[in-house]
Amino acid sequence: MNLDVKQFIKSFATVFIITLIIHLFVWRSVPAIGLTKAFFTEMYIFLLALSLAHFFCIRFMFKRWTKYAGLLFTGLGIIKIGFCVLFLLPYLIPLTDNSVPFALNFMISYFILLTFDVVFITKNIKKSINY
Repeated sequence: MNLDVKQFIKSFATVFIITLIIHLFVWRSVPAIGLTKAFFTEMYIFLLALSLAHFFCIRFMFKRWTKYAGLLFTGLGIIKIGFCVLFLLPYLIPLTDNSVPFALNFMISYFILLTFDVVFITKNIKKSINY
């Protein structure tokens, strides 16, 4: 399997920047969201690093084990969710008034980027594996 890095970076950068700009606009327009600048920055840096690591791990593993593409994608997705839970734990364990807004803002951005990952990678899996 050959996942095109340039195509992924171009498509991912577009989706990531649009998500970031919309979220930034909503955050600035609705002060009741309660996000801090530090959390907002950490969240997007974490999501960027996580999505890129996920793609490159999938690309590396698919080259070796193309037959198990779906299983590898699912397993790495579960690991990705685990990292998200670990990222959110410091914000959720001492339950404060901002805990729920932090989690909701993170999950909305995460699911937008996860949807992009799923669509992009499944399209490429279908192209390269003959059913």
